[in-house]
Amino acid sequence: PLQFQTVSLADPVETWLDARILYIAGFQDPKFTRNDLAKLRAYINAGGIVFCNADGASPAFTAAMSNYALEATDHKYPLRQLPRNHELFNKGLGTDLPNPPMLQGISNGVRELWIQSTQDVAADWQMRKYTSKHFELGVALHFYASGMTSPRSNLDPLSVTLSPIAPTRT
Repeated sequence: PLQFQTVSLADPVETWLDARILYIAGFQDPKFTRNDLAKLRAYINAGGIVFCNADGASPAFTAAMSNYALEATDHKYPLRQLPRNHELFNKGLGTDLPNPPMLQGISNGVRELWIQSTQDVAADWQMRKYTSKHFELGVALHFYASGMTSPRSNLDPLSVTLSPIAPTRT
């Protein structure tokens, strides 16, 4: 039931919405343009979560992505260290991470919009180290982003239909 797709910055942001998490990994600054940041902002505003992994624990990539995270969220919310009691690390998501990896995130107060790891957690994913705490993090990210619901069928439309009922207040 799970799948992934590779997207390009040249692709329309609508094609990115097939995934609830946009995974960005790198070793150096990807040098995003204003147009790239606008696409990242649109993806986040449509409900997506950006997850960044610093390959080789690269400080240059982490610094660049920290700046892009703030720009993509219009500097409305601070980038902070995720606390050890964050929902992402709780048993309700099927994980038991007593010593979770250090993650940074930007939240709008309802959900995380951007999560980044300063460590190379994806190295354990690629090597299939199933007993690693980093491997459990991947599971927790999926469940956090999906709200523990089933993945959307590729045949379901991406658009949300407008309600015929007029709002009583905004």
